[in-house]
Amino acid sequence: MTKGVKDALAMYSKDPWQLNHRRWHVVELMNASSGESVHVHVAVVIVHEKLKAITKPI
Repeated sequence: MTKGVKDALAMYSKDPWQLNHRRWHVVELMNASSGESVHVHVAVVIVHEKLKAITKPI
């Protein structure tokens, strides 16, 4: 996880309105080498005119 995603997670976790009113999707992330997977919530937002993926654990 990049520093930008970690910073966004910290910011949005402090603001429940953001978490409740964004379009979150459940996705599965898989480690190709070990075969392990984890499910997370993901939303795409526009930050400085660029799309950024925001994730949070389930």
